[in-house]
Amino acid sequence: MFIQDEIFTEYLRNATERIVFDEIRSALDSQTIQFCDCDICLQDIAAISLNALPSWYMTDIATAQAESSEHYQHKLKQITEAAIIAVAAAITKVFEHRHCAEHVPEIS
Repeated sequence: MFIQDEIFTEYLRNATERIVFDEIRSALDSQTIQFCDCDICLQDIAAISLNALPSWYMTDIATAQAESSEHYQHKLKQITEAAIIAVAAAITKVFEHRHCAEHVPEIS
């Protein structure tokens, strides 16, 4: 049996994921940067952004208890600022190297 099977992993959360997804949503909503919003491109943007940032794992209980702490707020601000930069860089990279069906030329 794997240790993962013994730990209730459904209660573990990577807070960085939520922050990145929120920043991608903000970029889509703001329309200040034009980019393809197909599933492939959005997944590429998320993957590139997340790989550029540190993971920040928490449990549901710890998150609820920590949200009001100064350390939590500082870490949240740090990762949010880094995520804004990472998402913008990922959007540029995906735009320059798209491989979704909408942008890959068909081979005749």
